Amino acid sequence: MSSEKKSFKEWIKENENKWIIGGIITICFAIATPFIIYSISNSTLSADSFAKLGTVGDFLGGSTVGLFSLASILFLISTIVMQRKELGLQREELQLTREELVKANEQYEITNKTMKLQQFETTFLI
Repeated sequence: MSSEKKSFKEWIKENENKWIIGGIITICFAIATPFIIYSISNSTLSADSFAKLGTVGDFLGGSTVGLFSLASILFLISTIVMQRKELGLQREELQLTREELVKANEQYEITNKTMKLQQFETTFLI
């Protein structure tokens, strides 16, 4: 990642960030859903309603678990997209490293030939 800060418009254009925002929106919707349904149903909380708390738990679980599962899938897709990007960068870096090793090997061969020639010349100079 570059050291300079990105603007929000640049940040949002990246593919994995769209998935992250989708996941966050889904989580917010999952949290709000039980409250919205409760307010629409015009129910009131009383001591008698605590006796029915098991059904309230089922209601909360049923209305939010599916959305949380959807959010986790969106975050998983975001992770896959990020990993694909990183693997592409690693492949490029590996290719550059291989090219540098080939160049270093060529320089080593040249240096080795030069040293052999110098050794041969110093043998006959003495």
